[in-house]
Amino acid sequence: MKKFLLYIGFPFLLENKAKKSLSSKKAQKKGASYHTYQPQKRESISGSLMVETAIVLPTLVCFMVCFLFLFRVLQVQECVEEALQYSARVTAVNCYADSMQQQTSAALLLAEATVAFEKQLKEKQCPYSFIKNGKMGISLLWSEFDGSDVTLRASYQMEIPVRLFPIAPFRMLQCVTCRKWVGDIDLSGDGVEQQSAWVYITPTGSAYHKSRSCTYLDLSVRPVGRLQVGSDRNASGERYRPCEHCTGSGSTVFITDYGNRYHSSLTCSGLKRTIQMVHLSEVEGRHPCQKCYR
Repeated sequence: MKKFLLYIGFPFLLENKAKKSLSSKKAQKKGASYHTYQPQKRESISGSLMVETAIVLPTLVCFMVCFLFLFRVLQVQECVEEALQYSARVTAVNCYADSMQQQTSAALLLAEATVAFEKQLKEKQCPYSFIKNGKMGISLLWSEFDGSDVTLRASYQMEIPVRLFPIAPFRMLQCVTCRKWVGDIDLSGDGVEQQSAWVYITPTGSAYHKSRSCTYLDLSVRPVGRLQVGSDRNASGERYRPCEHCTGSGSTVFITDYGNRYHSSLTCSGLKRTIQMVHLSEVEGRHPCQKCYR
């Protein structure tokens, strides 16, 4: 307890000692006094704190608002993207009736796409307050309806809600492409309908096929014994010979009904087919399949 009182009273003892030393006769002869050496009180710093707060706080608030604004940008982009996809599909379906009646007016298709686009934006509750000029600030005038595709382009500008610095609105452009629902009708060129047949080919094959289920494409693989394969014949009457791509000494091999090779492995590349569907006009240098075009 004595130590605690001593600790509390220690600063006062020092102050009294300083008063006595400065009030002595020697100190007074030298012109010194306690009031001369008394420490000056600090000036109030409340004014400087208010100045710092007035500068830092608005800057921090502006930074946080701009950071949260990025999430609004993502929300607007998502709403516009979904609305573009919906309106492109609706316009592509409507192009079927237009192709039958030979009515492919770009203005009519743009009007249909705009109605569907605005309807979808309303359902998604798009935040127009962050778009310059609001709902009227989104334009589809850059869209294209030529050929067999519907290409919708939405152009708009987004504004930052807090303008601490002179930042201009930045432009956004989103695009969606969808094929018109016109079947196998080619609307390119002068708008004349051209019927083009589809055929099937393989990258290494020399023939094109009319049907995807052709026996040369749809292989029927079956296992047989290695000793038995020498006496077997395929559907065309040919003998089976060893495959050049796979080797093995197992007791079982794999053959197909119309192939003329037997395979030691079921994963051999000779038992796989990479099939591509192309137009008949693109099969240059290939001959018709003997099975499909009989």
